[in-house]
Amino acid sequence: MIDEVRQTIIFAKTIEHGSFRGAANELKLSPSVVSHHIAQLEAKLGHALIYRSTRRLTLTREGQTLLTHAQSVMDTLQ
Repeated sequence: MIDEVRQTIIFAKTIEHGSFRGAANELKLSPSVVSHHIAQLEAKLGHALIYRSTRRLTLTREGQTLLTHAQSVMDTLQ
């Protein structure tokens, strides 16, 4: 369960910053680790959460739903 919470927070921070690198800088991780955690979360859920391009990240419908949940989790933890 802790892994899912960690991955959910990493996902939310990635969207907040608009990039893997921005989230990685705040979380003191490498961008590849951030990407790996999001890929694991997507695999567990069985859905893509983010459409990735070289210029931007866009949420899928499932990603938008998870982001709402992730923000709630982060508010609770704070």
